[in-house]
Amino acid sequence: EMDFDSSIKLMFPNGIPDSWIDNPDFSNYLSKLSLYNISKLCKELDHLSAEKAAILNQTQELAFANYKTFIQTAECSREIFQQFQKCEQSLESLVQGVPKFSEECEEFVRRCGQIKAERQVNSITLARHSSILQLLEVPQLMDTAVREGLYDEALSLASYVRRLATLHSNIPVIKKLCSEIDACWSTLTKRLIWELHGELQLPRCLQVVGVLRRMGVMSDAELRLKFLHARDSSFYNLISRIPNEQRSQRLNKIIEVYRTQLFNIITQYRAVFPELDSIITTSKQHFNEYPVLHEWINNKVCELISAVEREASEGRCDVSSIEQVMYLGQSLGRVGVDVRGLAGPVFSRSLCRMVGSQLSAADHRFVADMDRFSLESVKGVTTVSPSFISHLTSTVQQSTTEQQHHLKCEVSSVEYYPLARYTNSLLSVLNQLRLCAPLCLAQPVTDMLQQSLQSVATSIAQFYTREQQAMSAEERDLLTKMVVCFNDYLVPYIQRCLQSVYSPAEISFFLSVPVFKLQEKGLAFFNMAKISSPIQHLLPIIKLDLASSQYLEVNPKDSVQTDANKDSKIVQEETVTT
Repeated sequence: EMDFDSSIKLMFPNGIPDSWIDNPDFSNYLSKLSLYNISKLCKELDHLSAEKAAILNQTQELAFANYKTFIQTAECSREIFQQFQKCEQSLESLVQGVPKFSEECEEFVRRCGQIKAERQVNSITLARHSSILQLLEVPQLMDTAVREGLYDEALSLASYVRRLATLHSNIPVIKKLCSEIDACWSTLTKRLIWELHGELQLPRCLQVVGVLRRMGVMSDAELRLKFLHARDSSFYNLISRIPNEQRSQRLNKIIEVYRTQLFNIITQYRAVFPELDSIITTSKQHFNEYPVLHEWINNKVCELISAVEREASEGRCDVSSIEQVMYLGQSLGRVGVDVRGLAGPVFSRSLCRMVGSQLSAADHRFVADMDRFSLESVKGVTTVSPSFISHLTSTVQQSTTEQQHHLKCEVSSVEYYPLARYTNSLLSVLNQLRLCAPLCLAQPVTDMLQQSLQSVATSIAQFYTREQQAMSAEERDLLTKMVVCFNDYLVPYIQRCLQSVYSPAEISFFLSVPVFKLQEKGLAFFNMAKISSPIQHLLPIIKLDLASSQYLEVNPKDSVQTDANKDSKIVQEETVTT
């Protein structure tokens, strides 16, 4: 082995090439060389050279003989090489395109699934076309129901669509339907509120408020305020329609509107909101704890009283207006809103102003008549006009024959036309007051009449002072008769007329005092001495009876006292007959 290794080192001093080590031919040839002797080894080199040359020759001959084959082989090899390169490039592009192809396939599969699902949806849609068409027509149907006033049907449709929206909130068509229903819902709310602003009967009012309550767009407190606001608007519309031209009837129409509308609105409120309905409870007479209706009624009552005061201040208040307000208070008393206690003082003040203004006008007319009056115009007039007496006895209504006797004027003042016109003015005032005479005005009316009579007496005295220098004896006698007519007949007659309006018996019963106390306080009784004081010096010492044309010798002071006693007897007789 050492010789073999040494021989190899000698043959390959630089080492065996790596490519030869694993070659089996190389190994076999070395094994063969190891069996040669020296001579054979020496010849082996020539043998190898000769064999190499033979192989080369043989190779050349083969190359020359198969030249075309080699060319074709080379071309085939080159072509095969090029094909392999193309295959390699195609494989690389295929490898790169496979992921994209996979994605496209997946997209295709997904798209096919969508198309399949859409086809199924379209198939279901086609199968349920009529039902879907009815569903799409719900907003239009609800709008028609709202315009026709079919509120229950409209609420049912809205409730159905909202249930669908709750179950299928992700469907665009359902969302659009819900938005259209919300628009119709808003329209329905506005229509219901607008309907509350018009004239509304109780059944319709219950229906409208019931629909608003079912809609739930407002809380209970807001609904109460909205109801009162709407009804108040309707109330003001009716008030604004009353024309201003007919001033005499305007107050009556206003009162009529207040009577009907307040009663209707309060009744409607109590029917619509029964849990806190009544203004006055059945067990205790006090307002409930919920102040909305009470506050509204308080405002309406204040507005009514203000309207009455305004119309009364402008002179548009008459007896019919008073009767209307009293009837209004009686009617609203059934719902706990009796306004008669508030309206009474207003009418009392108005009547007092009316009586005062008319009496003042009568005083001014009497003064003007006395300025034009001449005693010569009454000379020769000795008869009494039956028609005038009939007029005086019929101007104030009486209920008994006894009252007619007491109200009959014992002598006519037609001979003295200033007294006649003045008497007519007083009777006109009393006639107007008779239809509605508040007891609270008994004292003011008595005082104003007494003051007016005293003013007339003063005017007569001034007439005497102005004309006494030019008077003849006959004119003085006529003036004395005029003074007697005024003092002894006209003043007692006016007092009896006043007592027919304000009966002392009724006043004494109301005040629980005897009649003579009323006479002492001057309530429905005149102070005769105070009235006759300006003309006391013109009264005759001998009492003159104009009815029988006889003179009675009486002291002037006794004359006044006799008249007072006479009037007291008349009042007592009236008290008994009443």
